[in-house]
Amino acid sequence: MIAATTLERRPAPHPDRPFFRPPDRDGCCHTAIVSVGGDLDATSIGQFRQVLDLALSTCYHRVVIDLSAADFVSIAAAAQLGEAKRQALRSRLDLTLVSGPPAVEHVLRVTGIRDLFRYHSSIRSAVAPSTGDAVGTD
Repeated sequence: MIAATTLERRPAPHPDRPFFRPPDRDGCCHTAIVSVGGDLDATSIGQFRQVLDLALSTCYHRVVIDLSAADFVSIAAAAQLGEAKRQALRSRLDLTLVSGPPAVEHVLRVTGIRDLFRYHSSIRSAVAPSTGDAVGTD
């Protein structure tokens, strides 16, 4: 599994996200991207949650999980995505997905996790200002 993000830490008042930072003067919000490559299963879910939890607890307003390079997502990993979405909602944080290959999308559909997320066809679409290009529900 591959996970990448850049973290900027600045203390600010927010009980659920201690490193939260409000939008800058231009209204720009900050986005973390967590990219998954290979299999997201019992051997990698711990590392994935560690990276995702860090992204969810920092200064970002939006976290994008990029599944485009994932080969496989286990049912347990899909359940973790659902829990991450609930955590994000409690923290008033936008958590979205970049679609994965058909096998990954199948697992997300049959577990009911797909319906929890807005999702995009590419990273570019996911990080662009909201234009209604996202598919799915929040």
